[in-house]
Order: sequence, then C-alpha cells, then structure tokens
Amino acid sequence: MKIVRKQYKFCYSCMKEHEVSYVQIEQHVKYLNDWVRYDAIYEYCGETDCLSEDTKMLGENDTAMKDAYRKQKGLMTSTEIKALRKQYQISQAELASILGWGAKTITRYETYQVQDAAHDNILKRLQQDPQWFMELLAKRQDVMAHRRYMKYYNAACEMCSKQKNRYTEKMMHTLYLEKQVNKMDAGNTNLDIDKVEEMLNYIASKEVAALYLLKMSKLLWYADCLHYKRNQQSITGLAYRMHQLGVMPIGYEYLTTLSGVNCVDQEVGDGISHLFLSVEKFVPKHLTQQEVQCIDQVVERFQSISNQELSEKMTRESAVQNTQLNEIVSYEYADSLSIA
Repeated sequence: MKIVRKQYKFCYSCMKEHEVSYVQIEQHVKYLNDWVRYDAIYEYCGETDCLSEDTKMLGENDTAMKDAYRKQKGLMTSTEIKALRKQYQISQAELASILGWGAKTITRYETYQVQDAAHDNILKRLQQDPQWFMELLAKRQDVMAHRRYMKYYNAACEMCSKQKNRYTEKMMHTLYLEKQVNKMDAGNTNLDIDKVEEMLNYIASKEVAALYLLKMSKLLWYADCLHYKRNQQSITGLAYRMHQLGVMPIGYEYLTTLSGVNCVDQEVGDGISHLFLSVEKFVPKHLTQQEVQCIDQVVERFQSISNQELSEKMTRESAVQNTQLNEIVSYEYADSLSIA
C-alpha cells in the first residue's frame, strides 16, 4: 500500500472529520478469462483500518483495470482514444457518426467498455492515417455544418503535416547517425524540426532578396551561430558542414520537403533551384523572442545582398577559414563571428 496524498475531510468509514489517506494498491483480478494486474486508488481510514471508494474512484479504478487489460491485448487504451479525438478536435458522438457506429460507442470506449479487435483496428488506422479520416469526413460533408466540417478537416491537414515533418526529422536523424554528428556539432541542441520550419518561414516573411536554398542555408547558419555565441546553444539543432557551395546544413536537401514551408522549384540556368516564399499570415509559435532577435539581426545584415556576396563575406569568417571541405563546421568558432 502506497500513500499518494492526504486530505482532511469527512470520512464515511468512521463518520468523522480527519486526515484521510489516498492509497495506491496493486490489484490482481480476472477479467474476460484473463488475469490482469493494475494499480487502484482507495481512501484509507486509519481509525477503522478500512478501504473505501466513492463513485468517482469506482469508475476510475474500473477504467484502470480495463486499460491494463487493453494493454495486455494490444488494444488502444481509453486515454489513447481520447487523445485521438483531441487530435481531430472532434466530439465523441461526431466521431462515432463519421465511422457509422452507434452514437454512444466512443463514449463507452472512453469509459467502461473494451472495444473489440475490429473497432480497435479502425481506431488505430485513424491514429496513423489522417488522409483516410479526410475521406470518411468528405462522405459526411453534406449532412454536417460547414464550420464543423472545416474544423475537423483542418485538424486532419495539420496531422498530415506533422506526420510528413516527423518523417523528415527521422531521415535527418538517420543522416546525423551516418555522419556521426554529436550534440556539440549541432550547437549543444537537439534537432528541432518545428523550429527549423519556423525559422525558414520567418526568414521568408522578411522579403529577403533571391531567397534560394543556398542563401537560406547561410542565413540559417549565421542565426544559429549568433544565438550560440550569446547563449551557448543553437536555435535549431542543425549541424553544418563545409560544402563546395559554402556552409550548408547536413541534410539541407530535406529542408524543402517540410510541409509548412512555401518552397517552389525554379529553372536557373541549366538546373533547378528551390526558392523560398513567404507563408500568408505567418506567426512563429515555437521561436523565442531571443531567437527571433538573432534572426532579425542576421536578416537585417544580409537581406539585400546576393548569394555570391554573402558567400564572399562568409569566407572571411574564422569558422570557414578553419574548416576543410566536407568537415563539420564547429560552433566553437561562434565567438569570432563577425556579427556581435
């Protein structure tokens, strides 16, 4: 028996007011022909040495038992089903309707009833495949208020974007492992794809001239280095290496694949270049005020010059002068960055 908290209250075991302990006890019960272990919470009265549970505790303990059973069977727990609904910003009844289930089905699964394997597979697919949810949603568009339809549609679109970005993040992490990039190589910061995306969009919102991938890469490096110079941490967790075209993020080719970035292909000479454009009504959510200040200072310094001029300025930086081709550009040179 483990005490999790105490509260002074009226105790129904001894019918007196005193400090009552809330205790956690491991239970071992049989449910649907399987033995299940789970932790239950009870009130404990030291006066009578009795355990008790009110109606709320009874429901919570029942859910804990059934969630333990779900885990044993590889089913989604009630908490996971609630989180799924939250991702789509949809009510219990509306989700059940879209799936063609009874109106109270999702409510039951989130409280007292364990779903069968067939329904569980459908819920798991929704969790992994927002595109499928959008297809189901489209079939209900004519019988649903437009405002609600757009709310669920936009939530599904955001999930699609996050999944795409998580894939990009996974690919970059794999590349970092191949290149043996350590945390210090990335500016003492873990790679943060959300901040990478926001930094790309924030720079693009500043109407920087000819903002192709090469120039964007250099501005990213300057901003990361400036923030490291001031705080001993980069903004994004990107690692950079000396490329034939100058300092470039490792995995720079993935930057254009981020779902929230407005990047278009343009013919330049005999090849194709990636041009970053501003995103309408962009407002950063993940960047801190201090990080934004560093980016602003870099953009103000370089926004009007060409990529060639920027490359020439970079060749005078200590980090560039002391790094061989294909080597990782160390943040240890940030102290000597030309931007104060």
